[in-house]
Amino acid sequence: MTTISFQHVLALSLMIGGNLALLPTPSTAETVIAQSETDITSSLNRAKNLARQAAEAANGGLGAYRAEGSMHGKAEASPHTINSDGSYTFIFFGRRPESIDFTYESEVTVSASGQTEIIYNGAIREDVDITDLSEVSIDLNQAKNIARQTAEETNGGLGNYRSEGSMHGNPNDTPYVENADGSYTFTFKGRRPESLDFTYESQVKVSRDGQAEIIYNRSMDGTMASPTETNETVRPMEPIKPMDSTLLDQPVDEFAPQSP
Repeated sequence: MTTISFQHVLALSLMIGGNLALLPTPSTAETVIAQSETDITSSLNRAKNLARQAAEAANGGLGAYRAEGSMHGKAEASPHTINSDGSYTFIFFGRRPESIDFTYESEVTVSASGQTEIIYNGAIREDVDITDLSEVSIDLNQAKNIARQTAEETNGGLGNYRSEGSMHGNPNDTPYVENADGSYTFTFKGRRPESLDFTYESQVKVSRDGQAEIIYNRSMDGTMASPTETNETVRPMEPIKPMDSTLLDQPVDEFAPQSP
């Protein structure tokens, strides 16, 4: 085998007039531009999620509110404005989970550092032109996010629960089945934040209009009964009721242990 050294290449280049041809490489400017575009897309997607989550929290959680589909899909397609200070402002609509009619409007600004400010959250304003969003079907990525968020809400929020990685990444890699009616069913695992062991399993069906139905949600050992086994409908947790004030009027002795 013949070995070509750098000296051979240099000598050859001198023989042909010193014109040594080099393969083209991406310029520094092209690399910086590509990196900048990636950073912008990433920050916009993060801001979109923070804005949607702020509206969800302000309107009672996923048990009471659903944002429009554009706030679950590609960041570039979300209704946003880039402000001069690098923040993003989103104006979007929401609805009750049991309805396909959008009745909420939210305007949320997300700073470059991730701080959210709700500018407006209430009934749809009269000067806003709303298209018929109820006819828009959600895509697989939106359905994945809704299924994951439903499991998060049901299992006590992100302070108590984390779903498996596939429910955060490429939607084509998620454990899903596309049903004949256009809905999606996801079966996935979850864990406690402080643990690496998956101890939860959830199966969630998401309809074309974004409504979520929990088929079952249980621990891996089966100790938590599924809704299908108990014929119960999963509902958001009821708020803790205040103590009955009449108890405070009773004599303290009635609560004391009785002497033998």
